[in-house]
Amino acid sequence: MKRILALALALMIASAIPAVAEMTADEIITKHIEAYGGAKAMGDVKTMTMKGSMFAQGMPLDLTAYIVLPGKSFMQVSANGMVMYAAGTNGKDAWATQMGQTFILEGKDKADLESQAEQFTLLDYKKKGGTAKFLGEDLVKGAKAYKVEYVSAKNDTTTYFFDAATYYIVREKTASSNTSFSDHKSAGGIVYPFKINSQMQAGGQSVQQMITIDSIGVNVPIADSLFVMPKNAAPMPKAPTPAETGNTPAEGTGK
Repeated sequence: MKRILALALALMIASAIPAVAEMTADEIITKHIEAYGGAKAMGDVKTMTMKGSMFAQGMPLDLTAYIVLPGKSFMQVSANGMVMYAAGTNGKDAWATQMGQTFILEGKDKADLESQAEQFTLLDYKKKGGTAKFLGEDLVKGAKAYKVEYVSAKNDTTTYFFDAATYYIVREKTASSNTSFSDHKSAGGIVYPFKINSQMQAGGQSVQQMITIDSIGVNVPIADSLFVMPKNAAPMPKAPTPAETGNTPAEGTGK
């Protein structure tokens, strides 16, 4: 009898407590956009400049980036005043300059660069053809985070981790990268992470980058000339085939 009464009491208590509704991806993204300054403030951004420093494979470098929305970006990496690498896209062409040579980017390389020109990916994500799914909770550096999988209209998948207290993005993962974000500050009415640490796969190697942003300018004048592809840009050389390198499988080995 005592067991029956205890069970009945437990059921009564459980039924009296309202069920906690599970967060949805859309609710999380909406709170995230509000935390970063709001949809209107984001929509009012037309240009951005970023200046900072980075460590890539232990080498200190200076970083400058220029963005004109929609679809234009130019970034430059230098060391001791010498330009080591530059890359740009104007919504049509994409190119990269290294060691004095400029190459036209195509395929995934072009798409990756164009994605850098897109700010506020999650703003109006449904109108852009994207979808989002809540994957549950996780821990990022010991703090609770909401995990959301986002699939773009181009079928690129990114998993975002939103801090449960602030709704700032503190980590994102793709098929080839794992990036953490911290030191969030406001610039031009929008919150940005000023420290970005990335671990990515490039050319079959694992590359680590640590970026510290010193300043961000919002809606500042940017010269159109930055987004003109250099006239000496040439097609990217194709990787040699095994036959061209002499690394053909031995006959009969099948390897």
